Amino acid sequence: MNPLLSWRTLVRALGAALALSVLGAGPLALAQAQAQAQSADPPGRVARLSEFDGTVTYAPAGTGDWRYANRNRPLTTGDAVWVERNSRAEMHVGGTAVRMGASTSLTLSALTDQNVQLNVTQGTVACACAVSIRTSPTRSTRRTWRSCRRRPASIASTSIRTA
Repeated sequence: MNPLLSWRTLVRALGAALALSVLGAGPLALAQAQAQAQSADPPGRVARLSEFDGTVTYAPAGTGDWRYANRNRPLTTGDAVWVERNSRAEMHVGGTAVRMGASTSLTLSALTDQNVQLNVTQGTVACACAVSIRTSPTRSTRRTWRSCRRRPASIASTSIRTA
């Protein structure tokens, strides 16, 4: 038996096996990466669009794609909500109810276990806390900072008034 011939045969066989393993591993690695992306941890805190009358739309964070809202829609940081004229909506964040009036534009600026920031650029929002709060949450608009204890407060895009 010629040693050179058996060496070439061995190299060819190893090369073919290596090529097949690389080609076979490519789709497997892609499928594994997609499965990991789908199983990524959900956000720690979400709001829930619990009730609405009329037309309410939302845009997921990072998109300008507005969609019609459905009940119990989860919302998270960066999501925006628009309540049309002659419509209203209610969103729950833990034990807090956030009621949005007609023609209201709201963005969830921050939504964590310790902090909820809502950016109201137009319209009226009323908040009611149903749980005991250790610290006093602060609500701010462009012109006003106000601290609210356990009584409901109504926030317009340019002012705050306590109900």
